[in-house]
Amino acid sequence: MNMSGPSRRRTPSLGPVQVARPMIRTTLLFLVLALHALFVQGSPQDKPGTGAPTLLQPPVVSGDSLIVFVSDTQSPIFIETLVIPSNRNAAARDLILAQILRDNPNAVFHLGDMIAIGFFEATWRAMDGFLARARAAAVPVFPTLGNHELMLFPSYGVEQFFDRFPWYRNTGYVVRIGKLAVILLNSNFGQLSDRERAFQLSWLDSTLAFMESDTTVAAVIMGCHHSPFTNSTIVSPSKMVEESFVPRFLRYAKCRLFLSGHCHAFEHFRRGGKDFLVIGGGGGLQQPLLTGSERRWEDLFPEETQKRMFHYIRCRIAARGFDITVRMVKPDFSGFEDSYALSLPFVLPPP
Repeated sequence: MNMSGPSRRRTPSLGPVQVARPMIRTTLLFLVLALHALFVQGSPQDKPGTGAPTLLQPPVVSGDSLIVFVSDTQSPIFIETLVIPSNRNAAARDLILAQILRDNPNAVFHLGDMIAIGFFEATWRAMDGFLARARAAAVPVFPTLGNHELMLFPSYGVEQFFDRFPWYRNTGYVVRIGKLAVILLNSNFGQLSDRERAFQLSWLDSTLAFMESDTTVAAVIMGCHHSPFTNSTIVSPSKMVEESFVPRFLRYAKCRLFLSGHCHAFEHFRRGGKDFLVIGGGGGLQQPLLTGSERRWEDLFPEETQKRMFHYIRCRIAARGFDITVRMVKPDFSGFEDSYALSLPFVLPPP
């Protein structure tokens, strides 16, 4: 990753065959790892650490005025760049993570794909630096698993994840910030046993029912990695998220906003009178979107571009609701601009 410094010796020019050899080696290595994962590892349900119960508690949030959401901060994998061109992705990620800490939020929520390959320690370096700075600033970080944390060797990826977040609940958990509750769910259904899936939905049902009757909760934000609705040309909408989580989200009045990633773009959909945002612009390769008559669903974001710039979102909490602002990296990478805003009222008890 980090290469050593300059040399005075003149480097001979490389021919096309010499340039291609590292690419071929990388691709072959990726294929070998994939085959190993497919034929050697066995069922992910049998792996140690997956869904292991823990008595540790999540960090405590101090303050209730500003929280931040981000997703898909992973660096591109070489084989992905054969399909989607890169665009200063590491620089975009570093800009976003630095700006998040300058915002001094009360908490940061990450919707998965923090890193490129979860089992590979070296890919965690940039995120580990961010987590260390967040701890030093007393800013708790609350994540959920994406698919890249579990890529190739899920059990080892889970171990790396739990090393950093030992309190994580593999099926889902809730964080309170004043009148707001944030529920983060694991949408890697293939990595959950039947028992874990049943527990996840039972827990979600009971948690939402309790919050609906709890007068100290005025709104719920629900989030997971895989998007139930997206116009991405690279990843498909998650039918299982749509069938498992969305009906429960629509059922309760206090559920105000559904957030997801996986598609590396910003999108805004409205279903059943409620808002769904895709916020996968944390630094991964920008995925083209279906536009115009080819769209699967109407996107309320006014810029009908095939690609969207890197971004994260701020959530400011007020007395009667919360305001969402999409902070996008400027095209020249000179800073950020507020590209979209959404205000959602709390569901408050009658006076």
